[in-house]
Amino acid sequence: NRIAREFAKDYPNYILTSGGDHHDDNMYPDAGILTREPIVTEKQLAEVLRSRDFELICDRDARERSREDEKKREKEREEARLGK
Repeated sequence: NRIAREFAKDYPNYILTSGGDHHDDNMYPDAGILTREPIVTEKQLAEVLRSRDFELICDRDARERSREDEKKREKEREEARLGK
């Protein structure tokens, strides 16, 4: 949000993140971070955050890219399950 971004300008060493709270597998993220590769360990998360090689999911464009990425991963999982 705008207030957080203004705060972050005064503290450039802080890492600005975004997050949400989802309880249903059918929900697409509307907050979080968009990374090049899925993060599966705490070590990977720490490395990505320190590198700042991620995009915040906090606007419409990032949410749409996140949804597209998730749909692609769902398709890949289904194809793997079916042996394709």
